[in-house]
Amino acid sequence: MPDGFINVLKPSFMTSSDVVVKVRGILKKHYGEKVKVGHLGTLDPGGAGVLPVAIGKGARLFPYTDESVKVYRAGFKFGVETDTLDSFGKVTKTCDKIPTKEEILTVLPKFIGKIAQLPPNYSSISVNGKRAYDLAREGKDFTLSAREVKIFNIELLYVEDGNFVFEITCSSGTYVRSIVRDIAAALGTVGYMSFIIRLKSGKFEIADAVTFDEISENPEKYILPVGFFLSDFKRFNVPEPLSEKVLNGVKVKLRKLPEGNFTVYVRGELLGIGVEENGCLTVRTRLL
Repeated sequence: MPDGFINVLKPSFMTSSDVVVKVRGILKKHYGEKVKVGHLGTLDPGGAGVLPVAIGKGARLFPYTDESVKVYRAGFKFGVETDTLDSFGKVTKTCDKIPTKEEILTVLPKFIGKIAQLPPNYSSISVNGKRAYDLAREGKDFTLSAREVKIFNIELLYVEDGNFVFEITCSSGTYVRSIVRDIAAALGTVGYMSFIIRLKSGKFEIADAVTFDEISENPEKYILPVGFFLSDFKRFNVPEPLSEKVLNGVKVKLRKLPEGNFTVYVRGELLGIGVEENGCLTVRTRLL
């Protein structure tokens, strides 16, 4: 059975979970048995673009996707706000003020760097065991907390038919819908996100993303190995005399271990993701 990733080109009007179900069905038909599948980061149902899907042992790497940088192209509409902060919600506020390009460029620097961002109520964040979007649809009162995210860059590309089109580079966990809400507020107006396309998620780029039809024709052609996701991680090769101990899960003391998360290789094979703990090598996620 395969282990790795497929860089799926998600169409609009599908949830990320729908994509997982679709890919799982394609792989089951191809391999004749159920394959473990999961996505590496939700993309709004109305959004399109890159959605990395993990297969088999690739799904074990989900905890490390928090370090992935995301790039989006998104349209912002000013003068109207919806309850979902996108084009699919009900209009809740209007304002006559439509900012100029120059006014927008003036406030953008305030949103670069580490910021405390309040997620939209219509989001997949868990609130006492329930998704925030379910509570919002039920009309329940609840409060979300602001979370620290990092915005690396926001560039206004062009304006067309009232759409201000931006390219945004940010950390995982950033809500573009919140960015438009907050930029609008800084400009004394309201706004919503009219469209969003994810151009990049970590190492996965839209130029290499594939459709369901392509995957159905030849799944194996589009399965990227686990090592593709880990190619930027520092590598540590376990000395041969300690190989058996490490393979058996024994923590061994070693000098000059890399900082942070790193790949651990035993006899040339990828064992998993390791960390240094009190001078010892600990294999946190096993892939062999």
